[in-house]
Amino acid sequence: MRKRLSYSTVALGLTALWLVALPVGRADQANAALAIDARQFIGMGDIALLYSNNGFSGGNLYTIVNNTTRKPAVAWHFIESGALSADFSSDGAWLATTSVIGDQVVWSLVASKGAKREALGANVFTGAFAPFGHSFYFSTLNGKLYRVTPPAKPQMLPLHLAKHSRIAGLSFYDNSTAAVTITANDNAYAEGHAYDEIAIWNVNTPKLRVVTKTTPPNGLILGPWLNTHELFFWFDPDHSASIMADGLPLYLLNMNGTTLKIGHTYANSSSVLPITSTSALLWENAYREFYLGAQNQLAIWPHGTLSMPSNRLGLFPAMSPNRREVAFVLGPKWPSDKFTSFQAVSRWFAQTRLAVVSLDSGKVRALDRAGSDVMNPAFAANGKRIVFTAGNQAAWINANGIGARQVFATAPPSATFNALQIAAYLPSPHA
Repeated sequence: MRKRLSYSTVALGLTALWLVALPVGRADQANAALAIDARQFIGMGDIALLYSNNGFSGGNLYTIVNNTTRKPAVAWHFIESGALSADFSSDGAWLATTSVIGDQVVWSLVASKGAKREALGANVFTGAFAPFGHSFYFSTLNGKLYRVTPPAKPQMLPLHLAKHSRIAGLSFYDNSTAAVTITANDNAYAEGHAYDEIAIWNVNTPKLRVVTKTTPPNGLILGPWLNTHELFFWFDPDHSASIMADGLPLYLLNMNGTTLKIGHTYANSSSVLPITSTSALLWENAYREFYLGAQNQLAIWPHGTLSMPSNRLGLFPAMSPNRREVAFVLGPKWPSDKFTSFQAVSRWFAQTRLAVVSLDSGKVRALDRAGSDVMNPAFAANGKRIVFTAGNQAAWINANGIGARQVFATAPPSATFNALQIAAYLPSPHA
């Protein structure tokens, strides 16, 4: 399976993103918002870029797609306006997107070149691609579960759920095995009587095997699998997690039902990165603002923390393909009373840098030529380049720090810090 990365909006919690919808505009108007030099991205895989010009709205979504079998070798495409998130299928053929239309969040499957679209509607609660191909599974607010392999239409699956329950999350191990979270007694959610279960599901059957559950009104959030019989999950007190939530207790669940608390992190895809079948990199934090708190550190579970330069924090880690290095954002530690305004937060962002740490030696190398205001690092498939955003630009730099950064997309100047985000990245080009 080719690794694909998608980015949680928890990384953007400072701006309380995505509260107001942008109107859906014409494609030529949206295209004018971002200057893309696709030639600078040849051989780098497929990427989805999200531009929001005010920090509070859904933005314009674009893709840069590498072609391995036809010309041009690389091309860019406008996908949609009002976009909130995007995720590539592993074969790079499709994107799962959420966007705001009117006062509703609408889910869609969109061809990565933007030519085809399958609207899933506003009734979707959660969804995920299977690890291989582009079959997409999604649950609805009324407790139904569907599978769709575009361009075919969705098919409802005969999954056996208790009355007033629904699937709240999916985490696939392979194309036939998934963990699901089930919110039970969902009709009493507002009264605090709902609770979550984690079950294992063979996708070819209608049966679920519950392996652990919590008590009302608490939730459980799925993380990645560590190996064939263990996966990570977060305990979510009072079902309170949101894009502005504090970090949550992180556990390891064995398929026999035993659990082990191993840390405290945000419940997002950057916080737990498996290294081997018995170890993982954790981005630990118990605080709402990711630039605050003594617990904001990178740790190799179960061995210990990675040492950062004096008075600096390690943020937003990304694993190299050989799992020997980690790219991350190096940010300053500031007293909480300094964050009194938007300008103060912008000044903090302006001091961030890109860095790489060796998991063998623990040595940290700052990649100063990447510049400042760095976010969203990710390794290219060969491990020799790192893709990232810096303010209103998207760029890559050699992982060894040699050479200048190469900019492949530039957004108009904006008062919003990090106006340009990497919504999803598939390091290997598809056919």
